[in-house]
Amino acid sequence: MDALYGYFKQIAYWACAAAGVVAGFKIYMRWNRGEQITHQLFSWIVSLSSVGAIVYAVETYIYGSGLQGGLAIGWAGLLATELYEVVMLFGLVVSIVSVIRIYTKYTEGEDIVPLIYQWVGSLLFLGMLGLIVETFIG
Repeated sequence: MDALYGYFKQIAYWACAAAGVVAGFKIYMRWNRGEQITHQLFSWIVSLSSVGAIVYAVETYIYGSGLQGGLAIGWAGLLATELYEVVMLFGLVVSIVSVIRIYTKYTEGEDIVPLIYQWVGSLLFLGMLGLIVETFIG
């Protein structure tokens, strides 16, 4: 059974990697043509992160019997720090995508002052919310 699981796992890894490379190349080609890629880039990053999370969940909790010791509700407290880090990483990715959007608008000659205010405000909100959640976790 382990050999069959390993075989299917390798096929799934290669298929996801190929799909990620093809999608990334399509986004790169659109960027070179000067098209707006913010939505596609965000979707690509979320898709790659989702595949990683699903692979981790299957390896740890389903195949590795990670939930044998208790229910998933009991594990939620133990995973609080990891969930916090994932959410903060997600916020970092969104802020990087926003910087790319601001740069694109700047090179097109548009007014970016409102976008910069929104970006700084969202970073402050993310930082303060992260501090509050980290205080409750720790």
